[in-house]
Amino acid sequence: MIGLFQEDSECRAMQFFQQNHERITLLAAPSFIAKLYYAERPLRNKGAGFEFNVMPLNVGSFAAFSALDEKGTDHTFVVADPDGENERIEQMRAQFPSLRFIGLGRDVFPALVAKTHHVVFADLPQKLSAHTATLVIATPRSGSSLLADVLTDIGAGRVVEHLRKEVIEVLKSDYKFDFPAALRNFINFASVKGYFGTKLISHFLSDYLTQMNSLKDVTDVCAGLKLKVIFLDREDKAAQTISGYLASKRGLWHVTSESDAERLQQQPKPTLDFRRALTRYFLYQQQKGFLDSLRPLFPNALSLTYEEDLLGADLSLLARRLTAFVDLRSKVGGLEKSSQRQRIADDETQDMAQDFRRKFREVIGVQP
Repeated sequence: MIGLFQEDSECRAMQFFQQNHERITLLAAPSFIAKLYYAERPLRNKGAGFEFNVMPLNVGSFAAFSALDEKGTDHTFVVADPDGENERIEQMRAQFPSLRFIGLGRDVFPALVAKTHHVVFADLPQKLSAHTATLVIATPRSGSSLLADVLTDIGAGRVVEHLRKEVIEVLKSDYKFDFPAALRNFINFASVKGYFGTKLISHFLSDYLTQMNSLKDVTDVCAGLKLKVIFLDREDKAAQTISGYLASKRGLWHVTSESDAERLQQQPKPTLDFRRALTRYFLYQQQKGFLDSLRPLFPNALSLTYEEDLLGADLSLLARRLTAFVDLRSKVGGLEKSSQRQRIADDETQDMAQDFRRKFREVIGVQP
């Protein structure tokens, strides 16, 4: 859970608490504060630090809460207790009924992942409100961002990538929180008009499945959802390899704006490091195998490929196909977001992919 407070964290817990320091306080167990203090040390060395309120869960704080409970406050207290967050929240609510206590793990964490921070200050849902879940299970560099944009445009929820390194680290940590409640909150927070969507990139999904001992909580929480699964792969593994290789070398994985496209045009043309590219090629082949192993679990899934369904595709036709599959009640709306991504997408891989194929054939003796 501490990883959420790192300066470069995608979940940006540190920034969230700092931006809302006037109305929120982190109420933490001493063991959590000790780890937080250690995580803050690199920032202090740079003349910065955590600029938000942290109170320890000790006798002195309980005395302060008694005074606050008597006069009342609209402040929100976020409980962080690695030994049992839920039990601690119940204790605090019983002792100080007029104060508002929520959990770092079960309430704030899912809001950060869903990027809907404002929900932390509203009445939190007690049951699952979504009715349809769209899962895009894809290999890396297969066009999943474009597909997710089309799904978002047609109203299938905010279909973005949620399961990543920091999220997996929290899920596998020893920090004890109410996981079913957190999962329920996350689905609610990320849903739009009852539609929840997420894309699961194969290497992060395999990491997650490796770490989790059981999927029972997931299946129990999602039992009431109408599940729509889409598999997406890229058949040309050489081109997929070079797409990932170039993104890594440029430091830009997704072209989402005109400025991104201009930035790429200004960069010098990269050269091919065959050994590095070859490692990525074998990784993508491995991820294809993992993707294929999941297909029997979802016999009613929709299978797409980058080459046939996304490369130069008529997005309006794809949108109608997806609308029917997801069983959306409304008609297909505008495709502004996905059309912009398709227009500025950078995938200048063919020349380098051809060079990769030639070197691969020289080394391995076959065509990749």
